[in-house]
Amino acid sequence: MTHDFERTHLWKSSLAKREEADEHEAARDRLRGAYLKFRERVSHLVSTIKSELPGLTVHDITHLDALWRVASEIAGPTYELTPAEAFVLGGAILLHDSAHAIAAFPGGKAEIKQTHHWRDLIAQRYNRQEPAIGSDDERAALFQVLRHLHATQAAKLPFVKWTVPGDDTPNFLIEDAELRNYYGELIGRIAESHHWPAHRVATEFSHQNHTSPSYLPTEWTVDAMKVAFLLRTADAAHIDDARAPWFLFALQKPEGISAQHWRFQSKLGQAKCNQHGELQISSANSFGANEHEAWWLAYDTVQMIDRELRDAHGLMRDHGREVFRAISVLGASSSESFARYVKPRDWEPIDVAPKIGNVNKIIEMLGGQKLYGDRPDFALRELLQNAIDAIHAKRALGGLKEDEGQITVALDKISDDSYRLTVADDGIGMSRYVITNFLLDFGNSLWTSDAVRSALPGLAVTRFEPAGQFGIGFFSVFMLGEHVEVESWPHVTQSTTASLSGNALTFHAGSRTRPSLKRTHTPHLHDSGTTIRVDTNLLLAARIIFGATGFSLEIPNRAPSGVVVEISETQHQINEISVQRLAHAISAMVPTGDVAIFAEVKGDRLQAVGPNDWLNIDEAKLLRRTIRSPRAITHPIEAISTETGVCVGRLNLSQHGTLVTSDALALTHKGIVVGYDHDFSGTMQAVGPTNAARTSAVARACGIAAWRDWAHRLIQRGATNKTIPADMVRLNQLLPDEDFPVYEFRGVNMSCASVIDALGSMKRLTLHAGEVSFDDDVDDMTRPRFNSRFRLANHVVILPSLPAVPALWKHLALKNVDYENRIREALCVTWGDYEEDDFRDDVVGDVDGIEILRDTIEFTRETDE
Repeated sequence: MTHDFERTHLWKSSLAKREEADEHEAARDRLRGAYLKFRERVSHLVSTIKSELPGLTVHDITHLDALWRVASEIAGPTYELTPAEAFVLGGAILLHDSAHAIAAFPGGKAEIKQTHHWRDLIAQRYNRQEPAIGSDDERAALFQVLRHLHATQAAKLPFVKWTVPGDDTPNFLIEDAELRNYYGELIGRIAESHHWPAHRVATEFSHQNHTSPSYLPTEWTVDAMKVAFLLRTADAAHIDDARAPWFLFALQKPEGISAQHWRFQSKLGQAKCNQHGELQISSANSFGANEHEAWWLAYDTVQMIDRELRDAHGLMRDHGREVFRAISVLGASSSESFARYVKPRDWEPIDVAPKIGNVNKIIEMLGGQKLYGDRPDFALRELLQNAIDAIHAKRALGGLKEDEGQITVALDKISDDSYRLTVADDGIGMSRYVITNFLLDFGNSLWTSDAVRSALPGLAVTRFEPAGQFGIGFFSVFMLGEHVEVESWPHVTQSTTASLSGNALTFHAGSRTRPSLKRTHTPHLHDSGTTIRVDTNLLLAARIIFGATGFSLEIPNRAPSGVVVEISETQHQINEISVQRLAHAISAMVPTGDVAIFAEVKGDRLQAVGPNDWLNIDEAKLLRRTIRSPRAITHPIEAISTETGVCVGRLNLSQHGTLVTSDALALTHKGIVVGYDHDFSGTMQAVGPTNAARTSAVARACGIAAWRDWAHRLIQRGATNKTIPADMVRLNQLLPDEDFPVYEFRGVNMSCASVIDALGSMKRLTLHAGEVSFDDDVDDMTRPRFNSRFRLANHVVILPSLPAVPALWKHLALKNVDYENRIREALCVTWGDYEEDDFRDDVVGDVDGIEILRDTIEFTRETDE
């Protein structure tokens, strides 16, 4: 029986039996026979894919055989392979998709479910809950994982052993042991390479021109690079109806994106290369308006094939290889051009999808001042957040212990008015793939993408939760300057390949021009990490510090590009930027970090933040980080913990009436300030930012028991300001049974019991709701006179005003204490019977003898007289 692939030029010119015997007939027969046996075994393996992954287009032996025809069309009728190259190409063709079969894993599903990819997927997509065996979720998860694993597993298949029950004799896909041992690794590696980026294929294989083993002719060498590019271009270009038979489409009824793949491939004819080196892909069957999604997917696929052919042509030419005849796809340049060969019916394929015409403008608007405002310190905050995420990821993968990892923020003076800001970490680092596909992809975060399972295997299954979510924070760096350098070394794990070099990305003119990327061999102190450098000016360097710490300096906004700004006398106050000021700014941005962060200025180095040191440092140091004030302010703060005993904050009520310029509770996420709450002072962890700029957040919820314990400890320490009734009223919301000094009587704040004791033999008590304040309508005097001269009458008690429930307590469903009724109950006990009257225009005090009248409630003691 003659197979279709045996009619192709590549087969005939290499492995086919010659009409006339030649000196290498035996060697050729051996390779041909070994390949046919290899093919037979693979055909059994891939036959299971259809039932296990019904959504896939055809991946059986017919697809593998067809790649010989497509490869011959791409290579051209005069392109030659040695028989050894044909054997390696054929083997790579057989293996490249075979690991889509569960049987490609000798341990079956159990083996697949032990992989990082499976555990990562279950963690990321299924909330760490294993799908039920045989369920749709399990099939969907297997589909996703096999799509990820099949390329790397293909590299292993030449040496995978299968055994028959009751017989330990190993069975291999390549039966010929000598050929397996000599070519197996190369075949597997080329099979795997069909999923690599094209540049990696060239890098890995450009110098691999393998000589033949002793039992094959010397001239039968194998050029791994040309074989690999033949495989990847042929695999990309095989999209005709043989891969998606129309009747099988009707039987299997795939859904979603799979259905669209089936629909367009079922209408396409075989690829054919014309005399101009263009691969023509066409259809005699048009696409109706209800099939427009399938048409566009066909167009996207053709563009992908065009890129593959162009990449292969350029890289092979650059490395001195004979290029293939096909170098592009006819009609791939535009949707209108493609429509000439794959015709739409009753609709026009005009590419009117939403698009961004001015990418740089969008980046500047959403990644800079439009998002973060005129706060250059936010740019440093974003760089610190990225560095912290990188260290957390490396810890999660076991590359660092929980208290290891560090960040250094350095400011180096370049000239009188320019500084270089450097942020360096020893975190997970970035590969070339991550830098080019995620760092530079505005709005796309590696952490939340499916690609994290391939880029950092095993990370998703850990408890790693990044602070970065939106993929835009890095671009805030252009708020500081246009010359930006990013140098990174990726972390090496058992699942990744060690690299002796890093990657250096340089922006020479901000985001307006394309950056340059190169390999770097700069010595690095750690096995991985990232260093970002940006050239900025003195004003921006100073505003980073003063913006973060809240100092009031009149530093003007950044001047337009090219405009020289004179440094005013006020700006001279900053003098030389000191390491202490930089350390203070860092600690104000990351007050509760779990990573060591150092400040460095002109060789002076100072630790700004220690791993979780916020839990133990004294109150003055912690408040120094969280209170935006030009002077040191201190007051007692107390810790609050969750039910499991995890400390989530150290705080007190906001200290009203002090000299603090911005006394507020710093809400932090992953250690970084993401918002403030002005009802409190100190710091507390948040569940995360509520906006992209990370300036608003919701604090972590604690139960009523935790808050009451916190309040009791504050009171026991005398840590509350008893001269401010509003603070005591707030605590009373937590501790409603306590009698706090919230009433004002005779110029003193008193508890209810103290008020009653102070009455003595008095027979009259008047209550006024809230502070007596100036009233334009009834007070015949000036406001300043009223405020400075008003005296409260001795029989009047001021009831405390009831403040709004702080946002942190909203979930506790607290109720305000009824202070008026508390007086009534106390009078009942002390006076017994009494009369109560509401009065309008009752005397509550005087201003220089002028009576001040307000609405009151009067209690009169009843006596026997």
